[in-house]
Formats: sequence, structure tokens, C-alpha cells
Amino acid sequence: MCAELVTVFGGTGFLGQQIVKRLFAGGHRIRVASRHAERARFQFGSDRIELFNGDIHDPESVEAAVAEASAVVNAVSLYVEGGGVTFRSLHVDGAQRVARSAAEAGVRALLHVSGIGVDTESSSTFIRARALGEQMVTAAFPGVVVL
Repeated sequence: MCAELVTVFGGTGFLGQQIVKRLFAGGHRIRVASRHAERARFQFGSDRIELFNGDIHDPESVEAAVAEASAVVNAVSLYVEGGGVTFRSLHVDGAQRVARSAAEAGVRALLHVSGIGVDTESSSTFIRARALGEQMVTAAFPGVVVL
């Protein structure tokens, strides 16, 4: 019997690596979607872990990354804006793109990693973006688990 596929966005980051390790220990096949998949080759060395060149900002790569997955984890995070990447582009637009693509692909489960103390009224653009991202993800994928 073939293990179910779980796609993990942000699987090469600090938290994402821990998620991948737990999923691996649980017997899942894992697709780690990362803009720099080749850099991650040293982190994971198993035929149950597929490194996928994917960018949360690119709709086509997100759609391809979630294809055939039974579950998706979004653990992508940004703490400093730069290089044209903003809190909004990642935590709102990118998160919504992942949720919408997962729903359209028929993914059964979505886990969205957010942040502590999110608030749409916060003076922090980071905290506001995280809160708005939660709202967008919840609207796009009813039943999402927000952590």
C-alpha cells in the first residue's frame, strides 16, 4: 500500500524541517516545495521525500506542488521584507493561493501555520498580514487547521 502524499511549503525552514521529520517518521511520502529545492538536497535523503522547485508567489508552481497530494502544510514565513517580497505577498496572497489551489485540487486536509497574537488592527504590518492571511485561508479552504 502506497503512503499518502503530503506537500509541505516551507519545508526547508526551521519549523518546516521539523514538520517534514515528523511526517517522515509517520510513514508519509512528502513533497517539499521550495524556491531553492537544490539547496535542500543535503537536508533530506530519502525516496519518500521529493524536493520540488516551487514558489508560493507563482500560481502554476503552487498548483503543480499540490497536485495528487492528500494533505498540504503551509509553513512558509517571512520576518523581514526584501527583494520584492512583502508580508502581504507571502502571508496573505501566497497563503490564499496555497489554500485555493489545495481546495481546487481536492486536497483533503490543509494545515496553515500562522503566528502568535495575530490581529487585523495591529500597528505591525507583519501581525496584520498574518491575521488577514488567516482570514483568506479560512475562506478559501473551509476546515483548514490554523496553527
